Amino acid sequence: PGSDATALSNQLREQMLGMLEQAQAAYPEQPATPAEGWWQTTRLGGTAPTPDEALQLDRDELRARLAVAKAARDAARAKDQA
Repeated sequence: PGSDATALSNQLREQMLGMLEQAQAAYPEQPATPAEGWWQTTRLGGTAPTPDEALQLDRDELRARLAVAKAARDAARAKDQA
């Protein structure tokens, strides 16, 4: 009671960020090659995409799935018409 919610929120965010950085630094040993899928941040030598890159990957995957679904529908229609 009587505490500044914004200040408390900022304090909590800073504490959580510190805990995250500690957990990342203590992560077990890395795979031998990046091809093995090391999804740590690039700051820690990993290959995880940035949020923007991940969004683009998601969009690309959705486009590909929609194209496959459209091709299947088109093939089914062509078969029905034959």
